[in-house]
Amino acid sequence: MSDILFWHNSEVLQVTPPGAAGQAARITLTAAAVERAGLSGFLKPLELVFVQAQLTGPVSDCIGSISEGTCRLGSGVSRQLPLPWVSEGPVQLSLQFRNGSTLLIEAASAHCVPTADARFIESYAC
Repeated sequence: MSDILFWHNSEVLQVTPPGAAGQAARITLTAAAVERAGLSGFLKPLELVFVQAQLTGPVSDCIGSISEGTCRLGSGVSRQLPLPWVSEGPVQLSLQFRNGSTLLIEAASAHCVPTADARFIESYAC
């Protein structure tokens, strides 16, 4: 079953910058706003991995609720991603947080594949 990840209303627990030994940058979402089979809800947890990444912005402030985000893949720009998601080419992700912080990630490639322990929780918001 595939999901659609929406940046708006997703919650970031942690942004991990790339390591010195070529380790990938990571964004850990405690609650990823998704749509599954027409139902709105949250997928918990979810991790996005960015290979050969460069981060711009106050990484330590980039936590909490996302107010807006866009992902550029080639010449296309999207406010959502299909899950699972794998990009073999360059990626540019821009996230704006409700606390006023902005994070820009530029990477050679990226992926986000939900793990077996990720749970979908239906939203009951009216």
